[in-house]
Amino acid sequence: MPPRSDEFGRLLKAGINSIANCEGTTAPAIEDAIGEQIGLTGYTIQRYKAGHIPPETRTIKLLAE
Repeated sequence: MPPRSDEFGRLLKAGINSIANCEGTTAPAIEDAIGEQIGLTGYTIQRYKAGHIPPETRTIKLLAE
């Protein structure tokens, strides 16, 4: 089973919601845009929001940025 962190998911969700609010769009639209920029699907971003930890350190860093 992949590693999980509720704190990681909570922080990622809060960041995505904040961006969506500032840009006047929806969280799924932001998830798709982030995913496209870093080579992931919006569905994968949603899994990470649920607390699943990305397997690559690079992905974690990109999501944090």
